[in-house]
Amino acid sequence: MSTASPTPHAGPVDSRWVRLGLVAVPVVVLAVVYGRTLQRTTGNYFSVDTTKFDYLGLVLGTAHPPGYPLYTLLDAGIVRLVPVGSVALRANLLSAVFAVLTCALAVGVLRHLGVGRALAAGGATGLGLVQPFWRYAVVAEVYTLTAAFLVGASAARWRTRRPGGAAGLRAAVLVFALSFAHATSNVLLVPGLLVLLAAWRPAWLLRPRELATLLPAGALLALGPYAYLPWRTAVGGSTYLDSRVTDVGSFWAVVTGRRFTGEMFDAPWPEVVHQRLPELGSAATAAYGPWLLAAAAVGLAVLLRSRPVVGLLTLAWVLAVTVFVLGYQVGDWATMLVPVWVLVGLWAVVGLDRVLRLLRAPGRVLAVLVAAALPVAGLVTGYAAVDRSRVDPQSPVDAALLAVPDDAIIFTADNGTRHLFSYRLLPGGVGVRRNVWVSRGQGAEVRPDAPTYRIRRYCAPEPGPWVWARQEQAIAPSVARGLATFVYGSDYARAVRDGGFQVEHVSGKLYRLQCRVAVPQSPGRPEPPGR
Repeated sequence: MSTASPTPHAGPVDSRWVRLGLVAVPVVVLAVVYGRTLQRTTGNYFSVDTTKFDYLGLVLGTAHPPGYPLYTLLDAGIVRLVPVGSVALRANLLSAVFAVLTCALAVGVLRHLGVGRALAAGGATGLGLVQPFWRYAVVAEVYTLTAAFLVGASAARWRTRRPGGAAGLRAAVLVFALSFAHATSNVLLVPGLLVLLAAWRPAWLLRPRELATLLPAGALLALGPYAYLPWRTAVGGSTYLDSRVTDVGSFWAVVTGRRFTGEMFDAPWPEVVHQRLPELGSAATAAYGPWLLAAAAVGLAVLLRSRPVVGLLTLAWVLAVTVFVLGYQVGDWATMLVPVWVLVGLWAVVGLDRVLRLLRAPGRVLAVLVAAALPVAGLVTGYAAVDRSRVDPQSPVDAALLAVPDDAIIFTADNGTRHLFSYRLLPGGVGVRRNVWVSRGQGAEVRPDAPTYRIRRYCAPEPGPWVWARQEQAIAPSVARGLATFVYGSDYARAVRDGGFQVEHVSGKLYRLQCRVAVPQSPGRPEPPGR
């Protein structure tokens, strides 16, 4: 008896060599483009966490909840195994590898959806050059791995001629389970998977023998890498531990992102309607342009009509991620839309394929031309904006560290710059040996003295060490008072001077600050923890 029902919409069959040839197109093209535009060193232009991920694998630290253990372990592997370039370049390279993998898998998905060979290869290549995706392929970030799991689960599901079959669904379930070891936010994919299961009704999944295999295997893939978090917390040392796991309660708090539950679905409705939705529309237009967005609408309509399961599945994914992101009360909410741009790109290629097929014979020639035009257009329109090969914010930071004496603390204007210092101070315990620390000087943004808020608290005449903000506590619980005090950044030094402190230029972007205990603190409530 068959374990699954066949589908009348299986995609075309290609020989192994044809499949390899099609996949080689995005692999070769994107490897060259990403290699040329890859960020060689640290920097946070696209994401405030880039530099943190540049050193996190090297020092075997833990990121903010949900901890990203799988990404961190892969990061740790690549920075140790790749023998060339800076540590930051190797960590940035990992994002490019995931991006290339995503687009290579997209070729198979598009072929399953009936897209012609040329357009499947060219469309997958063009997908890798869409700006919101490309920009995270050249810096250290978690988003391209998320996209790889999204497309990988789809490719696994349709890897046989019968996508409802046992092999395809087993593989998809296991890939989906492993994605939770990367980020528990992949729960947003569950609505789409429920649509899939409801349509295919694979009752065999509930058989005892099947459950006895899939449940432990899935649990091991989903939870196994999280063992890294309690192990790393117990080991301690000079590192960055933003997710600490000491018991079951703290483990649950990390994997569920309890720290951020107050921001989830907390964006005010007027802000969503009048600010975020227009920004989302502008971002979509900037990414794809009106013609490709129209093609995406056609592609979705084609899928909903001819392959309703696939259409509803991808639509559920897009809606779930978009609704969550729009309601997430964080400043960088738009960075989390990478899965949406990937799915919209797949729709667009399906739509273009359908339009070209309606043209019959001329459409075959046009399909080849469009397949070549998609990556070329992405390259031309996005290269200047995405290219990070000449960016180097690390050199002036390294010069500042050479000028700073031991037993010192440096205040920066933002967390991104703070991570640039940690990139040098954390590996090998350099900062601990030198007793040199770095902190964001700004805080409590609602107060008029926000630019110097934390500096004033450090300089306050209070006994004992200074308990700094939560993000800095990922490095150490506190810092001694009375250290030589410095400010980094010319603009920030002027803001500190305007705040009443005496600053003196040392060299480059480094300024010495006179931290007098007589500096009064402005009245008001203390800064909330973690700000």
